[in-house]
Amino acid sequence: MRKCNQCGIQLGWHDGQLSNIVQRPKTISELLCYPCYHEKRRLLDLVRFHNYRARKLGLIGTLTVEQWLAAQADFNGKCAYCQEDKGDVLEHFIPLRYGGGTVRGNIVPACDTCNRKKIGQHPSITKNIPQEDIERVRQYLMSFRKS
Repeated sequence: MRKCNQCGIQLGWHDGQLSNIVQRPKTISELLCYPCYHEKRRLLDLVRFHNYRARKLGLIGTLTVEQWLAAQADFNGKCAYCQEDKGDVLEHFIPLRYGGGTVRGNIVPACDTCNRKKIGQHPSITKNIPQEDIERVRQYLMSFRKS
């Protein structure tokens, strides 16, 4: 029996049952069950969408799925601002309309509440998120900026 390379669930093959495999894998390392495949696609689509938004405005859009997952891991899956709720929203620290791109040094995970509080405002003028939280996130992002 083969297993999903992401979660380890056993996949049905040639046993008279429908297979849990979403598509024929190009390599054995791409063998994924249905839920893992859709999560992979969701993340890929999310990052592609935000890169497209940045490029459409003439900004840099080079974020990868791995970089987004690393940003989420850096905050233990929590919001970068409140550090309480689940951080599953890709938040541009410097909004695209102010020239921030979709790059590793400008994105953090945010919860829906904090994302709505910031609402596309530049971090220096937002009043809805405490300045100590803004400064903590700014210090974190400075480590990814080129000198």
